[in-house]
Amino acid sequence: MKKEPDLILLHAPSVYDFRKKSIMFGPVSDLVPSTPIFEMYPIGFLTISNYLNKRGISVRIINIAYRMYHEPNFDVEKFIQKLNPLIFGIDLHWLPHCQGAIEISKIIKKYHPDVPIVFGGFSSSYFWEELIKFDSVDFIIRGDSTEEPLFLLIKYLKNINSFFKNNKNFNIIEDLRKIPNLVYKKNAVAYNNPVKCVSKDLSEIDFDYRIMFKQVLRYKDLRSIMPFHDWFRYPITTIPIVRGCKNICANCGGSKFAFNLFSSRIEPAFRQPKKLVEEISLIRKYIKSPIFLLGDLNSAGKDYVKEFFGYAKSLEDSIQIFFEFFEPPKNWFFECASNVFKNVCYEISPDTHDENIRSFMGKTYTNEDLFNSISFALSKGALRFDLYFMTGLPHQTKESILETVDFCNDFYKKLNWNPSLCHLFRQWLHFWILAVGYLKNQKNLAISF
Repeated sequence: MKKEPDLILLHAPSVYDFRKKSIMFGPVSDLVPSTPIFEMYPIGFLTISNYLNKRGISVRIINIAYRMYHEPNFDVEKFIQKLNPLIFGIDLHWLPHCQGAIEISKIIKKYHPDVPIVFGGFSSSYFWEELIKFDSVDFIIRGDSTEEPLFLLIKYLKNINSFFKNNKNFNIIEDLRKIPNLVYKKNAVAYNNPVKCVSKDLSEIDFDYRIMFKQVLRYKDLRSIMPFHDWFRYPITTIPIVRGCKNICANCGGSKFAFNLFSSRIEPAFRQPKKLVEEISLIRKYIKSPIFLLGDLNSAGKDYVKEFFGYAKSLEDSIQIFFEFFEPPKNWFFECASNVFKNVCYEISPDTHDENIRSFMGKTYTNEDLFNSISFALSKGALRFDLYFMTGLPHQTKESILETVDFCNDFYKKLNWNPSLCHLFRQWLHFWILAVGYLKNQKNLAISF
């Protein structure tokens, strides 16, 4: 008989009733590889699973959103009723799926009233006071470093199951107070432990995708582990390089200010370049996928970048790799990248063409800086360079948005594109880009709103 996992991590759709209601979702998923159902679960599911497995805690990931999207007759309640873990975990990381996450928790409590439910994620961390008031929410782990607090919580629950009846000195409240980052309640009273677990050493944080394969084999359930819609067609994998950020962008929920506010992180913690390369190599053994490095390597300084490219020379140069920038890099970065990788892609979010608005949002580079950086990157053989713009920014007007469209048009005219890159770009267009309508002859600069 198959043993039930200690922890089941569930990812809910943005709106639980999406199969029954007509909903205008809006552009909530334009920048991520998912549908408006928001079926992409956070990358933290992998780090949690790997961290706990190494400590003897069994974990199962179930992407409820993906199952509901791909299986019109998938009975969520019947499926959840059959589950029997020690504890359920639900991510409320991105705010668009707050309704779906709460509804899934209510279903769990309907069939498993005595099984605790823990929430985590950025939105859970910020809105913990509101979230803990729901009857279907027992615990919340705040911050960006949830692996160790979650391990301590599960260890605590296991002790209750094993020893509570025979241990007269077992104090529930006192033991829970020892777990950092934890929000819990007793007799309808909420308790909030300080966020003291803020990881500085990320050596034990692993993005080992093999755990997905192991879960498929163990539970004979492929769809529950799928990261997002169309992953089979374009199995991109993500490796974050940092926790926290040094930038203070006004519109970013992952800025230095935001991290300090909800997770008590003052400074970013960067993963070791050697480990990043080892994980890329490990992924490529099992999945011949593009690799997206989440976070700007340049934020850690030139020595860090040089060290990464030094180790990266051991990788196959044909890997398609994506680099994210928070500001236009200097030319030396593109020199290094082109010397190591043949299929290298870049992306940056200038947000607006208006330098004053951009500066107000916390980004101080100029359009000239942007143009010069992109122009040099393309001259060094960049496969593509994606730019992302936003609407609804402070001080932005209808006229300003239309001027951004004109700016994009002028940007194309100023760049003397190599037509040989055009066909290669179009192969990826269907997946990545919601392009401006007038760009009928797309080149290898992708401009998205």
